[in-house]
Amino acid sequence: PVLQELQNCMLNSNGDNTELDAMLKHQLIDINAYDSEGRTLFHLAASKGFDDCLYTLFQYGAHLDQVTTVFVE
Repeated sequence: PVLQELQNCMLNSNGDNTELDAMLKHQLIDINAYDSEGRTLFHLAASKGFDDCLYTLFQYGAHLDQVTTVFVE
């Protein structure tokens, strides 16, 4: 649920990183965890073009080279 909350935060703010930053300061979460669709928070932010969120996630330790677990057949 924390991962879902952070995803919703990014989507509802349309990429504004202010609330995301505030949430990350107070949450204990694996910033590189995968969601049920095989994506990380970084993948979601990148797919939406949320540059400010990408920067914030990077500051909190998001791996830039982590690959998605979603496979296209």
